[in-house]
Amino acid sequence: MNEGQLMGDFEIESKQLEAESWSQIVDSKFLKQQKKDVVKRQEVIYELMQTEFHHLRTLKIMSDVYSRGMTADLLFEQQMVEKLFPCLDELISIHSQFFQRILERKKDSLVDKSEKNFLIKRIGDVLVHQFSGENAERLKKTYGKFCGQHNQSVNYFKDLYTKDKRFQAFVKKKMSSSVVRRLGIPECILLVTQRITKYPVLFQRILQCTKGASLSGLSLVCHWTVPVCPTALETP
Repeated sequence: MNEGQLMGDFEIESKQLEAESWSQIVDSKFLKQQKKDVVKRQEVIYELMQTEFHHLRTLKIMSDVYSRGMTADLLFEQQMVEKLFPCLDELISIHSQFFQRILERKKDSLVDKSEKNFLIKRIGDVLVHQFSGENAERLKKTYGKFCGQHNQSVNYFKDLYTKDKRFQAFVKKKMSSSVVRRLGIPECILLVTQRITKYPVLFQRILQCTKGASLSGLSLVCHWTVPVCPTALETP
């Protein structure tokens, strides 16, 4: 996939999440019909949706721009690329599936045949599917390896950037593209490492906005806890 194709894919997906908040994407008349606690809850769910898209975008930049460019343009061996980006294909698979399920729930939550007014009443089952059982173990294993190699990956990048002029020129060129938007390799690695710390905060905020919600059932995933009760994040 070249950068033009990648940008096209991002534009298609981002159109569904182009507004800064849920309040800005739905009709004003529809918005006024909703109670404050409902609006607050939808805002947090929308933030989860939007930030998941940005996370997946970062992963695809790492894969389709940097990783593939290093093997195709610089003829780096795959082993060298994996020192910078461990488990990248697995991470993309995990988050692509998660993001698709969120978009499907958004589509199923459209109100009165509207193309943009949606009200997500059930999100707990989607989160449980992603963060419990076998999927939780998959997350733990994948992020454990990626995060555990964070310092080594960054140090390896610095060493390559200092010693290899071709690599240095390659990185500068890629960072100047409209797709990458000045997002360097160390920044990509850091963003992916930080992503797993964002979920508990978002889930807690959804719970706080959900009437009758509870924190019953917790699962440890990559040293952070997530709710695993299917009904915990659903409205009555």
